[in-house]
Amino acid sequence: MIGKSLLTKGANRDFHCYAVLYGEVKLNAAHEDQFEMKTNKGGEHYFVLKAKNQRVIGNSEGYSGTTGVKNGIKSVSKSAATAIVENINVKVIR
Repeated sequence: MIGKSLLTKGANRDFHCYAVLYGEVKLNAAHEDQFEMKTNKGGEHYFVLKAKNQRVIGNSEGYSGTTGVKNGIKSVSKSAATAIVENINVKVIR
């Protein structure tokens, strides 16, 4: 999926954290056992990507069924190695 964001993470991160997170996504997305399928309170299905220490490093969008989740996992696994990071907002508080 060219140009589509498949994985997001919360906004309260600084630039260093994003750089580390990006490396973790590339490293862990290659392993299907690092993905976990979930269902939210509204009944939408989604997946999370976890680091080796089981910390969640990314969340998918919501899907109406598990087929979409499985396809999303395959897409992230396949494209993470060559993905680029976009839309990083760095906020400096002094």
